[in-house]
Amino acid sequence: MCMHLHGPIALITRKCLLQEEEKARKAAAMKIQMRARGMQERKRVEELKKKGSLPGQPRLMMLEEKKQEHASILIQRRARGLLSRKKVGRDEISNVSFPGNVLGPALALANCER
Repeated sequence: MCMHLHGPIALITRKCLLQEEEKARKAAAMKIQMRARGMQERKRVEELKKKGSLPGQPRLMMLEEKKQEHASILIQRRARGLLSRKKVGRDEISNVSFPGNVLGPALALANCER
């Protein structure tokens, strides 16, 4: 339904319509620009993340290294403990003497390892 208006009212109406269209175009352009800037920023952050140069990221990397170091220390500690207990057990067995055992500790150790 198209009404043809003439005179000052028609000019005001056209002017209002043009202003509304301009507002809509500006809003659409701003939305497109915001999305484009967001994509650029996400890409930049991803590159910084790959390099490891985001704020706080070096600290996280140091914490991760500390965790790995701590884990390796625990593994080494446990292995040394097992080896020490095993050695102490052998030493105790080798010092055992049996009555009538002519060969001494070597034979006792050989008998216990079987």
